[in-house]
Amino acid sequence: MKFLTTLSIILLLTFSSLFSGIDVEEVKEKLALIQNTGNSGNDFWFTIPPAYEDESAGYDNFVKILITSPFSTNVSVEVAGKGYFKTKKTIGNSVTEFQLTPTYAQPTLHSGRSDKTKPAKIYKGAGIHVYSDAPIIVYVVVRYHWSSDGFFAIPSKYFGNTYINAVYNEPALWSNGWFNPFTGVVAAYDSTEIKQDLSGSLFEGNKPFAIISGMHCANFPIGNPWCDYTVNMELPVKDWGKTHYVKPQMNRKYNGLIRVFASKPDTDIYRDGSYIGTLEKGGGGSINEAYMELRVWPKLDGSQEVIAPKVATIHSNNPISIVYYNPGTSEDKPLDVNSDPFMYQILPIESALTKSIVFSPNVTGGSDPYSSNFVNITFQIIDDKIPDDLMFSEHSLSSMKNEYRKVSDLFGSEFNKYTIQHEGKNYGVKTITIGTNGVYTIKSDSTKFVTESFGFANFDSYAFPTTFDLRERNSLDSSAPILSYSQCNGDILMGDGVVTDLPNDNLVRSNIAEIYMLESENYEFKIDTNRKEFIPGQNSSFNWEL
Repeated sequence: MKFLTTLSIILLLTFSSLFSGIDVEEVKEKLALIQNTGNSGNDFWFTIPPAYEDESAGYDNFVKILITSPFSTNVSVEVAGKGYFKTKKTIGNSVTEFQLTPTYAQPTLHSGRSDKTKPAKIYKGAGIHVYSDAPIIVYVVVRYHWSSDGFFAIPSKYFGNTYINAVYNEPALWSNGWFNPFTGVVAAYDSTEIKQDLSGSLFEGNKPFAIISGMHCANFPIGNPWCDYTVNMELPVKDWGKTHYVKPQMNRKYNGLIRVFASKPDTDIYRDGSYIGTLEKGGGGSINEAYMELRVWPKLDGSQEVIAPKVATIHSNNPISIVYYNPGTSEDKPLDVNSDPFMYQILPIESALTKSIVFSPNVTGGSDPYSSNFVNITFQIIDDKIPDDLMFSEHSLSSMKNEYRKVSDLFGSEFNKYTIQHEGKNYGVKTITIGTNGVYTIKSDSTKFVTESFGFANFDSYAFPTTFDLRERNSLDSSAPILSYSQCNGDILMGDGVVTDLPNDNLVRSNIAEIYMLESENYEFKIDTNRKEFIPGQNSSFNWEL
């Protein structure tokens, strides 16, 4: 799908005399930063799988939606079916917070001791809608007093039509079977038809949609306490890859758990070049048929000695998905570790990019902050070291003029190296520590990278991917959409403004992914949605007015 970078900049340049007080070059610089993150957007839909109410009853439990952007822009959060609506204006390079009660944020509440297993149900109007005038990045944090996790919100322009669910089993601690996993299917467009194969957890839709999976109180693996709330917004099958660089939690006694899911039949799975097994069925199915569960490395070697946590490359002949499950701390005895269960999707290195914006989930302050916050940077190695131009900067409020310093200078030159190359290039991973406050940019000119963020507090944890490129990787469409309009007294009326994405010389057309105007003090930009619904990647043209 195609970004409307050209449209955004042409409007700014054409009408620059009408944009009083706006620095066009600064706007272009900010646009390049946010678009090159590859996972920003201006429209988001998601839901919150319900957390376990009982043990945190009476405390100030909440769901935080945290938003950052280099732009000062209007952001709205709406849960239409529950009457929740708020709008705030962001401050560039800062974080804006929307805090919702569980009643507003979750489609339903769940008490373990009183509620029986809830059947599948449509909760009309319970989806959370976040939308903005300019591109933003969104984190979601679910924080109960004794349990927490979070996820990176995927923009709706990157939703897919096919998912293979990676939710984990839950323990049945009471006879009513209250601990059952929850998968929310969120429709961003009217009349979305969903087909689900329960036996294989395969979800398919006639329009793009999203799924968010969670466990009320998960044990990883089953029977290993202590449990914790876990949640994950999953990647559609179209964004899976063949090479995954995995760094388990390194301060643990054993390597963490992973599940590997196949997109196609006869998918061969390897670890550091050694064959593990073949998944005979792709596109959903049972364990050891369409997915497998294993430790990143076995708990014990051939001499029955403990294998300490270490990095591994999980690779395959077909696109796969890997989800990491951080085990409960009971298995670490006699070690005393600061950790808790969480799950997150391991990013394929095919989704690497050159710019990233990250921040800790408690950047806006509040009670019970995550005291320890980390970022794993998986990067291409240059001259057997961290590249000199892999740079890090902490942003000050509303300023793009920040000092970038080498990651190796700030955090040390040591890193873990992976043994398997990707496209003839070597990769490594560096873990850095970030503060409880601040917005940070990581960038490089020579190396692509992905990041994942994680952190801990007392009895709490979070983890989710934070830097990954969801733009279409294999498109041959390099031509910009064509902009046309006629101007009358400074206005462009609906029908007089048209954008069309035509096939290029290769007769390829990727269609339009996103529509917005960046900044104006006196103009309003609208698109015509009365004629047809705008769905990213499906519309080749639209009408607009200014």
